[in-house]
Amino acid sequence: MGFTGDLSYKGFDFNLFLYWNHGNEIFNTVKAFTETPYEQTNMVSYMITDAWRPDNPDATIAQLGGDRQNNYARASDAYIEDGSFLRFKNISIGYTLPKTVSRKIGMEKLRFYAALQNYFTITKYSGRDPELGSTWGVFVQKADLGNYTIPKTMNFGINATF
Repeated sequence: MGFTGDLSYKGFDFNLFLYWNHGNEIFNTVKAFTETPYEQTNMVSYMITDAWRPDNPDATIAQLGGDRQNNYARASDAYIEDGSFLRFKNISIGYTLPKTVSRKIGMEKLRFYAALQNYFTITKYSGRDPELGSTWGVFVQKADLGNYTIPKTMNFGINATF
């Protein structure tokens, strides 16, 4: 779902395009591989202190162990996260010189602008980008496989009409 808004006042113009996705669930594969306590590799410090133990029964990280029989490398629903987000897809602001000024310098119209694309995203998702794009096909569309994120771009420009 999206929203587009335009506003202009005394030579200034502002344009905003944002969209959101609500209720999307993502399997955070990157986090699962990083936090898998299989043979105590790839562990970060909070996993050791926050893992399940008899004195920590409400832990969200599986009990640590070192044998292959415990299957610690299996996928777990503990890595399914809320992938809802609000993304500011395009934001632009510009200023058009008054015609009296632009004509003095030999132009019909002169506008300066700055634009941001994909610059701000509001989400609770712990991965890099909740807007996934999978190169593995339709069977892994809701899995974050660590693909490249959508690039953030910043543009500055001048529109001149002679």
